[in-house]
Amino acid sequence: MADLIPLIFGSLCGGFFILILAGVGVYMIVVSLRSRKKAESSQAWPHTLGQVVRAEVKRTSNTDDDGHISYTYHPEVEYTYEVAGQTYSSQRLMFGAIRAYNTTAKAQRTLARYPVGSQVTVYYDPAKPADSVLERIAGASTSMLVIGIAMILVSACVTCVFGASLANVILKNANF
Repeated sequence: MADLIPLIFGSLCGGFFILILAGVGVYMIVVSLRSRKKAESSQAWPHTLGQVVRAEVKRTSNTDDDGHISYTYHPEVEYTYEVAGQTYSSQRLMFGAIRAYNTTAKAQRTLARYPVGSQVTVYYDPAKPADSVLERIAGASTSMLVIGIAMILVSACVTCVFGASLANVILKNANF
């Protein structure tokens, strides 16, 4: 019986890990599919002219276990536009996850299309004009979809291996 205590504890920890991994995978898939659906529906949205009021590269730092710091860069554009006499402001370039780059130059290439003061075509949801976008595409949705599917597959494989090991231990300890 004392041999089963580590087994039970390990089962709880392993089960928690599997649930978290699968849950994050499902979340990534749902976000990806929603972004794609929104991008598809935006193809029929009306458009208006807007003006870029801010365009800059934002830097995010990430520190690994060894203390090594790496940076990612993403373009951030703010624009204003008017629909039916109401002025709106938004920062959404595209649907889904923000596309991040490993160099400022790559993020700058995106910003080059949106210089401050320039006029841009703004696509907006006619039912909710505050919901707008400059590019009617789903950003990083393909990579999110692939990673989400991979996470679910890994959690399924871990579940199978873990379940087989657990069954083996239980059968060895069973008193028939």
